[in-house]
Amino acid sequence: MAIITPNFNFDGKCEEAVYLYQKAFDAEINCLLRHSDAKWEDFHRELSEEQKEYIYHAELLIGNQRIMMADNLDIPFKPSTALSLTITL
Repeated sequence: MAIITPNFNFDGKCEEAVYLYQKAFDAEINCLLRHSDAKWEDFHRELSEEQKEYIYHAELLIGNQRIMMADNLDIPFKPSTALSLTITL
């Protein structure tokens, strides 16, 4: 059976979302890697001091469900209400 892992992208607000999800869902943070921690070979571009603190990759566990999150610097973001997250307890 395939495992589907939601992957949420943010425009500089990922860390805020990680801690909100942790608190709201009693989630376990498995990984919190900043852009400044990423290997240069994997992500070679110049970053502002602010962008260096953005999240390169984060993983949370809500129960047994893994969720991945990141600040995506590669695409321009536009506000959207097209995404929702339904949690059934």
